[in-house]
Amino acid sequence: MASVAVEGEVVATKNPATTGGTWKVVEPGVSYKTYDHLTIGGKKVIHEASCDFDFVTSSGTTRVPVVLRADPTALQHGSHGVLLDGQSNEDQHNRLEVQVKRKAALTT
Repeated sequence: MASVAVEGEVVATKNPATTGGTWKVVEPGVSYKTYDHLTIGGKKVIHEASCDFDFVTSSGTTRVPVVLRADPTALQHGSHGVLLDGQSNEDQHNRLEVQVKRKAALTT
């Protein structure tokens, strides 16, 4: 069973390639969509995470958004599922991944 993710448990990893430019994580980094009344250890459970990555070259900047949405699970609130440990999504090798490291975890 996978652990349910809360705010702060999604890691953004930029594309390591540097040919023609460099990738950067756009501040403030990972943003979350959460459930107001579903918490673990005082932190809100998340159903979506997103982050923008910029590819910076001498001729300009290209922004690439990456969104990680929850799949439907047995534990749901409304029409959304919850993000689970190990889920990930990427675009142009820019990656968002759920990494739950806490010991007391709610599982599905």
